[in-house]
Amino acid sequence: MAKVIERSPDDLYETDHYRWLEEQTVLLREGRLEDLDAVNLIEELEDLAGSERAAVESHAATVIEHLLKLEHSPAARPRRGWRLTVARDRGRLARRLTPRLRQHLERSLDGPFQDGSRAAAIGLEIDRVPAEALPRACPYTLEQILDRDWYPKNRHGLGDPGARDDDG
Repeated sequence: MAKVIERSPDDLYETDHYRWLEEQTVLLREGRLEDLDAVNLIEELEDLAGSERAAVESHAATVIEHLLKLEHSPAARPRRGWRLTVARDRGRLARRLTPRLRQHLERSLDGPFQDGSRAAAIGLEIDRVPAEALPRACPYTLEQILDRDWYPKNRHGLGDPGARDDDG
């Protein structure tokens, strides 16, 4: 008969992370707090919080990138695609945005703005829009970034059907 080798929670955490997660869930549900792998569980929760923050920042950066393209591009195309991307990421951002993550974004829009601005500058190269033409700080409020119907006014007079701009 084969001898069963008991693994410590740390071993299972390293060798079969999914099984470790399942076991920690069972222990929590059963109220067996003394049997939890607290050290690794705390690390997992910290990682989860960081992932949520990173996802919110990523969606905000994508919205900002495409708002900048809509505002600064002299090209009539692919404006519809940019608006579609803004719509999708606004929805994803709104679904993930908790009150605490909203506070985080309100305090630190600079990171997502810098990421979005760099991506917009690369995308606008095809339209010969120099990176220096883009603002150095985020020109949009969090409310504008989240507003499903708001779009910045295009600097070249191009309009977007169905998009509400600064003039309402």
